[in-house]
Amino acid sequence: MKFVILISTVLFAVLTFLINREKLTNKYRMIMVKNKGLSQYVNATLNKINSLCEQYDSCDKYLRGSNTTIGPVEPKKSTYFHLNLWKKPYSWRDCKKYKKGKLNRTEALYQQLKKVVKVFNNTKYIVGYGTLLGIVRDNKMNVNEVDNDIIVGKNFKPDPYKEALFNMGLIIFKSGIYRICEYSPTRGAEKPPWSDGNYATYTDIYNQLPYVLVDPEKPNTIVRKKVNIVQRKFRDIYVNVPDDELINVWFSKRYGNWKVPSIKGWKKKVKQIFN
Repeated sequence: MKFVILISTVLFAVLTFLINREKLTNKYRMIMVKNKGLSQYVNATLNKINSLCEQYDSCDKYLRGSNTTIGPVEPKKSTYFHLNLWKKPYSWRDCKKYKKGKLNRTEALYQQLKKVVKVFNNTKYIVGYGTLLGIVRDNKMNVNEVDNDIIVGKNFKPDPYKEALFNMGLIIFKSGIYRICEYSPTRGAEKPPWSDGNYATYTDIYNQLPYVLVDPEKPNTIVRKKVNIVQRKFRDIYVNVPDDELINVWFSKRYGNWKVPSIKGWKKKVKQIFN
């Protein structure tokens, strides 16, 4: 008796499925047609996020503030995201700590400079201080420098550039001045790169143009000559620099005999540890 009831139940379920299969299929098709726009939007969003994530070396990690899984970018690698993540406030805690690897410190700084310059192409800027010193003196990155220096206009605001920087794996934040560093979804200690054993490649952004300061920390050291911006080819990019006359006046006051390389202070220690 139990067997007969079981067979009857199974047959009833099968018949019900066959009767309703066509209805369910048609309903599903109607839903997909009605939501075609939504489907296209979701696919476009996923493609954009996958493209962004390919620029990081840790796509399997959760980005801060998110626990949503999109799916694999490639086999065995999951992508996690948070919409408008680039709008979040950041600090030194969100900077990727430098580790010796395929790129040495100086080359890592150059790769970061390339990204920053590409984003800042639509604004007035020049490279300055130690970065400019290496370019005009040695025609290469300054091996004694631990950061990049970019000088922008006095009224510069970072908001228009945040998303573009983030899409290149960079974040911009304020710590005394505006700074840029490589983004890390894993937060660390709130320590700047000049603290012991905590170095990260970074770029300083100084609000000075149309003039420059001999000492960026002393507003009364202004060089009384407006910056005339010219482009200079440097390796495989073009960068904005001042004219030679201004460079000589500026650097003579800043470094003395600026054509002779030197290094001292905390930068020397960074170079020894993270070269």
